[in-house]
Amino acid sequence: MLIDEKGRLFGKVNIVDFIVVVVLIMGILGVGYKFLSSSTTLFKKTEIIEIQFYNEDLPGYVADSINIGDKVKDSVKNTVFGEVIDKEVKPSVVFGVDDQGVLRQTTRPGYVSMVLTVRAEAIYTDTGVLINNTDYYVGRSLELRAGNGVIWTRIKAINRVEA
Repeated sequence: MLIDEKGRLFGKVNIVDFIVVVVLIMGILGVGYKFLSSSTTLFKKTEIIEIQFYNEDLPGYVADSINIGDKVKDSVKNTVFGEVIDKEVKPSVVFGVDDQGVLRQTTRPGYVSMVLTVRAEAIYTDTGVLINNTDYYVGRSLELRAGNGVIWTRIKAINRVEA
Protein backbone atom coordinates (compact mmCIF):
# COMPACT_ATOMS: atom_id res chain seq x y z
CA MET A 1 0.00 0.00 0.00
CA LEU A 2 1.30 3.49 -0.90
CA ILE A 3 -0.03 5.30 2.21
CA ASP A 4 -0.67 3.39 5.43
CA GLU A 5 -3.40 4.06 8.06
CA LYS A 6 -1.17 6.57 9.90
CA GLY A 7 -0.71 8.70 6.76
CA ARG A 8 2.88 7.61 6.12
CA LEU A 9 4.23 7.13 2.63
CA PHE A 10 5.45 3.51 2.19
CA GLY A 11 4.94 3.15 5.95
CA LYS A 12 8.04 5.27 6.68
CA VAL A 13 7.57 8.98 5.76
CA ASN A 14 4.71 11.28 6.76
CA ILE A 15 2.95 12.48 3.57
CA VAL A 16 2.83 16.12 4.76
CA ASP A 17 6.58 16.10 5.43
CA PHE A 18 7.16 14.57 2.00
CA ILE A 19 5.11 17.29 0.27
CA VAL A 20 6.96 20.04 2.19
CA VAL A 21 10.34 18.59 1.16
CA VAL A 22 9.26 18.30 -2.50
CA VAL A 23 8.02 21.92 -2.53
CA LEU A 24 11.29 23.13 -0.95
CA ILE A 25 13.40 21.22 -3.47
CA MET A 26 11.35 22.61 -6.37
CA GLY A 27 11.72 26.13 -5.00
CA ILE A 28 15.49 25.77 -4.66
CA LEU A 29 15.76 24.38 -8.20
CA GLY A 30 13.61 27.22 -9.57
CA VAL A 31 15.69 29.91 -7.90
CA GLY A 32 18.89 28.20 -9.05
CA TYR A 33 17.65 28.08 -12.63
CA LYS A 34 16.68 31.76 -12.51
CA PHE A 35 20.13 32.85 -11.32
CA LEU A 36 22.03 30.59 -13.69
CA SER A 37 19.98 31.21 -16.83
CA SER A 38 21.57 33.21 -19.66
CA SER A 39 19.25 36.19 -19.26
CA THR A 40 20.23 36.80 -15.65
CA THR A 41 22.69 39.65 -15.21
CA LEU A 42 23.77 38.86 -11.67
CA PHE A 43 27.14 37.44 -12.72
CA LYS A 44 27.71 39.50 -15.88
CA LYS A 45 30.24 42.32 -16.04
CA THR A 46 29.42 45.84 -17.10
CA GLU A 47 30.96 47.20 -20.28
CA ILE A 48 31.68 50.74 -21.40
CA ILE A 49 29.25 51.80 -24.12
CA GLU A 50 28.41 54.88 -26.12
CA ILE A 51 24.71 55.53 -26.42
CA GLN A 52 23.35 58.12 -28.87
CA PHE A 53 20.11 60.00 -28.28
CA TYR A 54 18.37 61.77 -31.18
CA ASN A 55 15.82 64.54 -31.22
CA GLU A 56 14.74 66.00 -34.56
CA ASP A 57 12.86 69.09 -33.35
CA LEU A 58 14.19 70.63 -30.16
CA PRO A 59 14.10 74.27 -29.03
CA GLY A 60 17.54 75.76 -29.60
CA TYR A 61 17.76 77.09 -26.05
CA VAL A 62 17.39 73.55 -24.68
CA ALA A 63 20.22 72.28 -26.91
CA ASP A 64 22.35 75.26 -25.74
CA SER A 65 21.80 74.25 -22.09
CA ILE A 66 23.51 70.87 -22.62
CA ASN A 67 27.31 70.76 -22.70
CA ILE A 68 30.04 68.17 -23.07
CA GLY A 69 30.83 66.73 -19.62
CA ASP A 70 27.26 67.17 -18.30
CA LYS A 71 25.73 64.27 -16.38
CA VAL A 72 22.86 62.48 -18.13
CA LYS A 73 19.99 60.51 -16.60
CA ASP A 74 16.59 59.06 -17.39
CA SER A 75 14.35 61.46 -15.50
CA VAL A 76 11.49 58.95 -15.12
CA LYS A 77 13.50 55.88 -14.01
CA ASN A 78 16.18 58.02 -12.31
CA THR A 79 18.84 55.94 -14.10
CA VAL A 80 22.17 57.72 -14.40
CA PHE A 81 23.78 56.97 -17.78
CA GLY A 82 27.06 58.83 -17.56
CA GLU A 83 28.26 62.03 -19.17
CA VAL A 84 27.98 63.77 -22.52
CA ILE A 85 31.03 63.15 -24.72
CA ASP A 86 29.72 64.68 -27.96
CA LYS A 87 26.89 66.92 -29.12
CA GLU A 88 25.98 67.37 -32.79
CA VAL A 89 23.49 70.14 -33.54
CA LYS A 90 21.91 70.63 -37.00
CA PRO A 91 18.77 72.34 -38.36
CA SER A 92 15.49 70.88 -37.13
CA VAL A 93 13.67 68.23 -39.14
CA VAL A 94 9.92 68.72 -39.45
CA PHE A 95 7.39 67.87 -42.12
CA GLY A 96 4.63 70.02 -43.50
CA VAL A 97 2.28 70.21 -46.47
CA ASP A 98 3.07 72.83 -49.13
CA ASP A 99 0.58 74.84 -51.24
CA GLN A 100 0.23 71.93 -53.71
CA GLY A 101 -0.64 69.47 -50.93
CA VAL A 102 2.73 67.68 -51.07
CA LEU A 103 4.38 66.59 -47.83
CA ARG A 104 7.80 68.30 -47.57
CA GLN A 105 10.68 68.20 -45.11
CA THR A 106 11.52 71.60 -43.69
CA THR A 107 12.93 73.32 -40.59
CA ARG A 108 11.46 75.52 -37.86
CA PRO A 109 13.06 78.80 -36.83
CA GLY A 110 14.56 78.60 -33.34
CA TYR A 111 14.55 74.79 -33.35
CA VAL A 112 17.37 72.31 -33.97
CA SER A 113 17.98 68.59 -34.28
CA MET A 114 20.53 67.09 -31.93
CA VAL A 115 22.46 63.87 -31.52
CA LEU A 116 23.78 63.54 -27.98
CA THR A 117 26.48 60.91 -27.40
CA VAL A 118 26.88 59.65 -23.85
CA ARG A 119 29.48 57.29 -22.39
CA ALA A 120 27.95 54.84 -19.91
CA GLU A 121 28.45 51.51 -18.17
CA ALA A 122 25.95 48.81 -19.12
CA ILE A 123 25.35 45.09 -19.29
CA TYR A 124 24.67 43.73 -22.77
CA THR A 125 21.63 41.43 -23.01
CA ASP A 126 19.71 39.72 -25.80
CA THR A 127 17.34 42.70 -26.01
CA GLY A 128 19.63 45.71 -25.60
CA VAL A 129 21.55 46.94 -22.58
CA LEU A 130 20.77 47.09 -18.89
CA ILE A 131 21.69 50.19 -16.94
CA ASN A 132 20.72 50.06 -13.25
CA ASN A 133 18.35 47.13 -14.01
CA THR A 134 16.46 49.11 -16.66
CA ASP A 135 16.34 47.80 -20.23
CA TYR A 136 17.35 50.27 -22.96
CA TYR A 137 17.32 49.55 -26.70
CA VAL A 138 17.50 51.36 -30.03
CA GLY A 139 14.23 53.15 -30.77
CA ARG A 140 13.16 53.50 -27.13
CA SER A 141 11.72 56.90 -26.29
CA LEU A 142 12.44 58.48 -22.94
CA GLU A 143 12.61 61.75 -21.06
CA LEU A 144 16.25 62.62 -20.59
CA ARG A 145 17.89 65.11 -18.22
CA ALA A 146 21.24 66.45 -19.34
CA GLY A 147 22.94 69.43 -17.77
CA ASN A 148 20.24 72.04 -17.18
CA GLY A 149 17.97 70.71 -19.92
CA VAL A 150 15.29 68.09 -20.25
CA ILE A 151 14.30 66.54 -23.59
CA TRP A 152 11.93 63.89 -24.90
CA THR A 153 14.22 61.81 -27.09
CA ARG A 154 14.87 58.41 -28.68
CA ILE A 155 17.86 56.09 -28.55
CA LYS A 156 19.51 56.17 -31.98
CA ALA A 157 22.46 53.80 -31.42
CA ILE A 158 24.18 51.72 -28.74
CA ASN A 159 27.82 50.81 -29.37
CA ARG A 160 30.44 48.96 -27.36
CA VAL A 161 33.63 50.89 -26.70
CA GLU A 162 36.69 48.79 -27.49
CA ALA A 163 39.16 48.71 -24.61
